[in-house]
Amino acid sequence: MTAPVEETRGPFDRLPPHDVEAEEAVIGACLVNRNAVAECIAVARPEHFFREKNGWIFEAICDLWSRGEDANVVTVAHALARRDLLDACGGMTYLDEVVRRLPTSEGSAWYAQIVRRDADYRALIHTSTGIMQMAYEAPAEYERVLDRATEMILRLGVQRKRVLTRSVGEVLRGSHDMPPLSESIDEFLRDPSGIRGIPTGWAELDFMINGLEPTRVYTVMAGTSAGKSAFVQWTALNVAKVGWPVLLVTTEMSAGEVTERMVYMQAGVDPAAIRRNGAPSPEELERIYVAQSEVGALPIYICDVGEISLATLVAEAKRQVKVKGVALVVVDHIQHIRVDGAKGVEELQAVTAGLKGLAMNEYVPLLQVSHVNRDAVKSGIGLSSGKGSGSIEQDTNVLISLTAVKWDVDHWVPMDEREADEHHATHGYLNVQARVNKNRAGLKSWSVRRFDWRRGGRFEPLREDV
Repeated sequence: MTAPVEETRGPFDRLPPHDVEAEEAVIGACLVNRNAVAECIAVARPEHFFREKNGWIFEAICDLWSRGEDANVVTVAHALARRDLLDACGGMTYLDEVVRRLPTSEGSAWYAQIVRRDADYRALIHTSTGIMQMAYEAPAEYERVLDRATEMILRLGVQRKRVLTRSVGEVLRGSHDMPPLSESIDEFLRDPSGIRGIPTGWAELDFMINGLEPTRVYTVMAGTSAGKSAFVQWTALNVAKVGWPVLLVTTEMSAGEVTERMVYMQAGVDPAAIRRNGAPSPEELERIYVAQSEVGALPIYICDVGEISLATLVAEAKRQVKVKGVALVVVDHIQHIRVDGAKGVEELQAVTAGLKGLAMNEYVPLLQVSHVNRDAVKSGIGLSSGKGSGSIEQDTNVLISLTAVKWDVDHWVPMDEREADEHHATHGYLNVQARVNKNRAGLKSWSVRRFDWRRGGRFEPLREDV
């Protein structure tokens, strides 16, 4: 284990933030109260202690607790002696003194929070010093320095929300950063046909994928005419309408364009028809005004950037999760995300891995859009259809393909891009098949809905006139 020692000074020749009394209170409480160990481990780690010997002692306590053994003065002293660290820690005399000076074993989590806070401050000082140095040494490399600085700040909080390792018992019981799995299992047993995740608004699809569940990545692939951007925007609208805050990162449309589309979706009005007719009907006008008010009140947050670095995207998503309580992150699309110093397949691998990490570390579902290879549109979209498909397939929990289809006697057949465009222009709608090509925890099947521009771009259940 590595930990800073008390002689280490900051950039202003001052000792960095620390509280030795709080460190000793954490150790003392753990040595006399088994429940305090669980509380403190959930907050602090050995490397968070400023005084090195206190970090060694806390590490010994953690090891004993993980093996189901009691941590007291004797057992911890033996554990330190086995590592030849007992004398360096002050022997049993120091352990006895820490226990003797402890006023009460209550409030151990509060002391652990102080230890963690000061460790975070020290890390922030160290990172800020590095950023200052970059700014002085490379003033001409503005974008690179900003991206690098964002990455450095981001790393400070990668595990702020989730601990690295937990027992299966903790997973079942839940913790401050994760709801109890036992409750989810109970819900399933009471209603096996229900879904665990956030509903998308496409009931048949929700049944296949179990809704949008935290930590999972959902990738949507489609050709240029099947409405993949409209699909994720429609999903975001539906999710927000049932109360879940959504962050929508869009690299292809402006915030104004996305919001306008959502207004027409909510109103169920086709703007192209209004343009053809020269003016909306009184009923359409009323519906649009009402929809503006309804959409404006929804918890949807839009980040519109033509090209965005992975570090900036992740940092902004983390901020919105913390500040706005965002429960779903939507990225449209992943091929426009940039990683400093990487190109091509290597860049996309970094992007998909980074977004997977975002979903897992922030405990949110992530819905991302990927372009597909042109050949895949002709031959059928599958696992290997995405541009840079290897990393996409690897880091995706659920892969959904959207394909414009038409009814042929007794089954659905795909439309090519020309057919889809002509049908859309003539009829104002497309029948779109959503096929689950990969699902690590559910069904692989398909469903067809009507992507209806006459209803503002909604995906609605089929009527008889397929």
